[in-house]
Amino acid sequence: MLSGCIAAAVDYGTYRLLLTFELSPSLARAGSYIAGSTTAFLINRKWAFKGNGSSSEALRGAVTYLAIFFVIVGSNWLLLETFHGWANALFWAWFLSQGIGTTLNFLLQKLFVFRAGTGFRPAPATATGG
Repeated sequence: MLSGCIAAAVDYGTYRLLLTFELSPSLARAGSYIAGSTTAFLINRKWAFKGNGSSSEALRGAVTYLAIFFVIVGSNWLLLETFHGWANALFWAWFLSQGIGTTLNFLLQKLFVFRAGTGFRPAPATATGG
C-alpha cells in the first residue's frame, strides 16, 4: 500500500508539473503515468513482490505497463470529457483513472508479472466427463 501511495504521489506531482508547461491533459497524463509506474515497478520489484529481476519478468512488466498506459490515458480522457465544466475536473479525472490503473496494475503484477517460477505455465487441462 505504501508503494502505491508513493507512486501515486509521483504520478500526481508529475501530472500537475506537466500541466504547468501547458501540455494537453492527455499528454500530461501519459507523462505522469510513465513517472508513477516506473516508481511503482521499482518499489514493487524490490519489496512488495520480491521479483527475481529476470528478463522474462521485465518483459511481462513492460507488457502490463503498456496495456495499463492505454487504459489510464484513455480513461483520463473519457473522464475529462464526462466532467467537462466541473470544478476540479482535472483532479477527478486523474484520481479516478489512477484508481482504475492502480487496481489493474496490482492485479496484473501479482498474477502475471511477479508470479512464482520463471516461465509461463498455463493451467493444467482438466478432463470433462460425458
